[in-house]
Amino acid sequence: MGKIGTALNMVMLLQSNGKMKLDEIARELEVSKRQVQEYKSELEQAGIFIDSQSGKYGGYSIAPESIYFSASLREMDLGILDRVADFLTESNNMYSKEYKNSINRIKSNFKLKNCEDENMKYFYIYPGCSLTQEKDREISRQISDAYAVKKKMKIEYKSIKSGISERIVHPYGFYSYQSDTYLIAYCEKRKAIRDFKICRIKNLEILDERYVIDEDFKIGEYTKNSIGNFKGDEIDIHLIIREPFATVVSEKRWSSKQTIKELEDGSIDFKARMMGYEQIKNWILGMGPSVTVLSPENLVEDIRKDINKMMKVY
Repeated sequence: MGKIGTALNMVMLLQSNGKMKLDEIARELEVSKRQVQEYKSELEQAGIFIDSQSGKYGGYSIAPESIYFSASLREMDLGILDRVADFLTESNNMYSKEYKNSINRIKSNFKLKNCEDENMKYFYIYPGCSLTQEKDREISRQISDAYAVKKKMKIEYKSIKSGISERIVHPYGFYSYQSDTYLIAYCEKRKAIRDFKICRIKNLEILDERYVIDEDFKIGEYTKNSIGNFKGDEIDIHLIIREPFATVVSEKRWSSKQTIKELEDGSIDFKARMMGYEQIKNWILGMGPSVTVLSPENLVEDIRKDINKMMKVY
């Protein structure tokens, strides 16, 4: 869950319960006391003032002069919130339970009825998760703590190619891909920005040494023209794609640098500059005999080798 969502949850907690102790708020939101104080500061900058009183009967409460007001929600808004909750649940998102709880608090706070039966259902198809999410949630919480104070982390990470190794990393952010959560971080070992799958982080230690985020880093540029979450050099590919995949490929924008030309037989001439070599290969192989690879030559040869390996009889 993002910082904005958690901060708003803090407001709803105080609205529902009145005055609350710092440790009570931290426990309910599943964050540290220091993070609660950060949320208080950010809310006050947005005009939502939080009273803080010390002592046995003290605590946090919504200040009377706060400009915060309860906006009216339409049933359509509630339907959208429920739909997002369903998506997070079905896609194995580690924060799906917290998000659902937030929605329920919003319904309670605004005295809204459940209108799930009145909205057309959306269904999401994802592979099930075979790993526990509790460890991933704890790792993500520690990463968020390190990011908040800009401290480096030492992680023990299992790479598919190089096995388990120690890395010193500078966290930049999270993203989700195919129901898994990834950390974007600068890796001192590779001296470059790298992606780390959260479930493959075996151990994590927050170090005392601080880091500075590269001002030139832009997530949009980092992921631009990437077919998946694999990065690397961009390559120019040229494919002839036949049905049924011609229509499917035409319906999506795979790269900011792509051209699609419809041919007389219903197939398409597809050209694009893309990155993520391994996933480009997997994408092409997934289309089977419906695709012909024209260039680059090394991609043609690698596809040919992969097909031969798949056909090899042991």
